Amino acid sequence: MDFLDDNEEFDLELPQTSELSIDLFADNIEQYSQKNENDEVEFNIDQFLMDNNFQYTPLDTLIRTISGLTDQALRNLLNEITKNYNGYIEFFKTYNKDDNEIIIELQKTKTDIENFTEGLKQLLVNDIPHTQETITDMCEYLKGLDSISNTLKEHNVLSGKVSTGKKLSKTLHEMCGLEEIDETLFADLVQKINEHITNCSKLFAKFEDLHSPFLTHLHNEYQGLVQEFQVSLKIITERCLADVSTYPKLASVLVSLINDV
Repeated sequence: MDFLDDNEEFDLELPQTSELSIDLFADNIEQYSQKNENDEVEFNIDQFLMDNNFQYTPLDTLIRTISGLTDQALRNLLNEITKNYNGYIEFFKTYNKDDNEIIIELQKTKTDIENFTEGLKQLLVNDIPHTQETITDMCEYLKGLDSISNTLKEHNVLSGKVSTGKKLSKTLHEMCGLEEIDETLFADLVQKINEHITNCSKLFAKFEDLHSPFLTHLHNEYQGLVQEFQVSLKIITERCLADVSTYPKLASVLVSLINDV
């Protein structure tokens, strides 16, 4: 089914991520400010990031950019305070003693800003890198769990193939004792058993560095399957050689097995 005509152009517009900058925060501060349950104004950072498509930005890049902007804003803030603080103090000295409370508050504000600056540095130097390291370790842990899960699934597949192959091989071996054989059925059984043995061999090769008791047990079962199949093939081959014209399809399958070796 054609969703587009030959003359119709397929145009998929990909999401555009805004450039993260101090100006972007400044332009959107009112739009994303809202009151919390304590009636305090907070900046809705989650909505801000989603509306500007920052969910498509890698976490490392986002952390690095925000850290850079924070350092820049911090330097600008400290420069403004350093540049204008003495002027504020001199200005308020022109007022009487009752107005000195304003000076005290201003000095307290400066102390609060210095404490905030120190806390922000602690966040940038220690907390964010530690969080990033924790996330990295968690991702590696999840990858390890995923690898273990896949290995267990492949073990289950291997066990099923060995079990099915043994059942088919037993059936083939019992049919070898019949005087009259169904050539088509024999040929299909031989191909199916050979397919199971080939797949099992590939999986065992994949697990060659593993040495679990379960794999050892499966490999012993697999060796028994191979040996029984070889005995059956010998009997079938002898019957085909004795009367090639009667079993042309079966003879062709046997030749193909030899060519694949």
